[in-house]
Amino acid sequence: MKLTGYDENGDEKWEDSRSEDEMNDPDRPYLSKGSPAVHALQEVIQQARFMKKFPMYSNFRHTGSLESYHNVILMYASKRQIFGFEGFKTRHRLAALDWMVNKGREQRLTKDGKEMWHKKYNKNTNSWYVEPTKVDKSYDHLAVLVSNIMVSRINDDMSMQRRITINIDNPKLLAPTIAKTTAPDKNVLIEGKISRSRFSTDKDKD
Repeated sequence: MKLTGYDENGDEKWEDSRSEDEMNDPDRPYLSKGSPAVHALQEVIQQARFMKKFPMYSNFRHTGSLESYHNVILMYASKRQIFGFEGFKTRHRLAALDWMVNKGREQRLTKDGKEMWHKKYNKNTNSWYVEPTKVDKSYDHLAVLVSNIMVSRINDDMSMQRRITINIDNPKLLAPTIAKTTAPDKNVLIEGKISRSRFSTDKDKD
């Protein structure tokens, strides 16, 4: 098998050097037990590093496209910030729109019509390689989105201060907090905090 490139979805494209008859031959011999080929295969698949990472491998698919989409999500919903449920959903939908509009962008060309490339360094393989330089991203869909929001607001006869019913998929309907036990009375918690503070002060004096 030989890796020949990637398709527009980021999936690997492979080419098999064997003929169709060779691949479909039911009488094809297996590797002999104890042969050098078997020993070489065992050395590869029994490496501790390989066995540790094996559960994370996908079934013969390149995950670069998925990882790129996750990076787009982080642009809209950073892991270092806390968002409300509705805001979190909105940011993910904006990321999905961004991804769908801008995936599969064409390669940028020079004034002479030549394809543009840029260099990158891979620290794992300790080597340089080139990637195609894509055309700039487009955000024309945001103008349409904002326009639809404004039209929806103009046609809305109700006040923005009205009470809104929580959607059925909102986690608040499941539980107000992530606590596994019922919260005690606040006065009990206050008394416990004061008692611990007094104990700590008396211990320091001793």
